[in-house]
Amino acid sequence: MRRTLALLVLGLAGISLQGALPAWVPAALVPDASLLATVAAALLLGPAEGLVLAFAFGLTADLLSGALLGQHALLRTLELPFIRVVSAQLDLRRGLPLATFVLGLGALDALGMLGLGRVFVGPLPLGVAALGPVLAAIVATAVVAPLAVGIARAVVTKLDESAVRREMRLDTRRPAI
Repeated sequence: MRRTLALLVLGLAGISLQGALPAWVPAALVPDASLLATVAAALLLGPAEGLVLAFAFGLTADLLSGALLGQHALLRTLELPFIRVVSAQLDLRRGLPLATFVLGLGALDALGMLGLGRVFVGPLPLGVAALGPVLAAIVATAVVAPLAVGIARAVVTKLDESAVRREMRLDTRRPAI
C-alpha cells in the first residue's frame, strides 16, 4: 500500500510539473508525465494497483490538459496491460530498451489520441506542421523514461527495505522435545 501511495504521489507531482514546465521550456520538449507514471506503475506494481493508478494518472492528465474527459484515462487503462505483457517478454530494467519501448509506446499513444479525437470530435485539421512538436514530445518522453522509472524504482525499493521486519528470535533456554 505504501508503494502504491508513493507512486501515486510521484505520478501526480510529475503531471503537475508537466503542466508548469511550458512556462520555461517549449511545450514540444516536455515529456508526457502520465505516460511515464503509467509505465512505472506497470513495471513496479501488481496488476490491480497499476490499473487503478493508470486510470488516476490518465484522469488527472485529462483534467489538467483540457482534453476530452476520459481520453487519457482510457488510453492509460488500455496501455497498462500492454506494458505488462511486453515487460514480461523484454528486460525493461535497463535504460536503452526502456527508452526504445517508450518511444514506440509514445507513437502508439499519439495515434490513440488522434483516433479517439476523430471518433468523438470528428476529423481534426492536422497538417504536417503539427507532426514536428508531437514527435519532439515523444522523443523527450523516451529520453526521460529511464530517469523517471529509475526514480520511481528507487523510491519503491527504499519503501520495501524500510517495510522489512527483522526476525525476532526468542531464546527459551529450555530444551525442545
